[in-house]
Amino acid sequence: GRMLAVQSPLDAQAFTVSAEYRRADGRLMVRSPDVPWQGMRLRVSAEVTGAGWTATAEGADLEAAIVHTALSGLNPSVPELEIAAGTATFSLCSTGDEGSPSRVDGTLSLEDLSLSNASGSLAAEGLAFSLEGRADLAASGERVDYALTLSADAGEAYLEPAYFDISASPLALESAGLLDVAGGSARVDSFRLDHADVLTASGEAVVTLADDGLALKDAAVEIEQAIFPGVYMTYLQGFLTGTPLAKLETSGRLGGRVRLDDGRVSAVELRVSDL
Repeated sequence: GRMLAVQSPLDAQAFTVSAEYRRADGRLMVRSPDVPWQGMRLRVSAEVTGAGWTATAEGADLEAAIVHTALSGLNPSVPELEIAAGTATFSLCSTGDEGSPSRVDGTLSLEDLSLSNASGSLAAEGLAFSLEGRADLAASGERVDYALTLSADAGEAYLEPAYFDISASPLALESAGLLDVAGGSARVDSFRLDHADVLTASGEAVVTLADDGLALKDAAVEIEQAIFPGVYMTYLQGFLTGTPLAKLETSGRLGGRVRLDDGRVSAVELRVSDL
């Protein structure tokens, strides 16, 4: 059938909804292909059984600026951004056995994204990336186990002081760990970065969450290979701006291990090849 969603007397929007109840197993299913929300049309479905519930929401080819505005309305901590272009496609699936979700799975793809922030510390042009994640939520709400995969294959990005030419050097990042919501920390049990012709590294870390941002407390990093000039131009050159080392011609490779304890470097082992 069709329903009317009234957000205000001047902003009524119609959408389609279907429902099915199976008496044999007590299963209730509700679906809508065009729920209006914050200027978008989303495909939404829900299923309820005696064992629990599942709810999904999907959106395709949405304007990235509208998605950002909607997320900002839900969570004031979302960073303020000026988004000039870009489209987003996402899917979100939540499951639970009572009122609160116990697991959330999601995917997000962004194409041709161009954005910046007011301070100039973040910018992107023509960026394309995809994000896939899973979160298992404790009943208390104080702990979240997560797994996350990020891949980017086009465009440029600046995250002060690092500059990424993604079109020339695509990257992939995998991570799994635990967010301690009550304790204000994140334990990265494992991560792996594959940045083509630039850097391959893996390891583990502990990050603390404070009012002034993130702080790296402990870390153990294995650098499989850091390739010059790629790693210099991407990760190092921005740090060296204004110094005699800011315009070097580099080549070669290095690898090794780096360890941090209580925010300080406690051990370094490097292997240098033709640097």
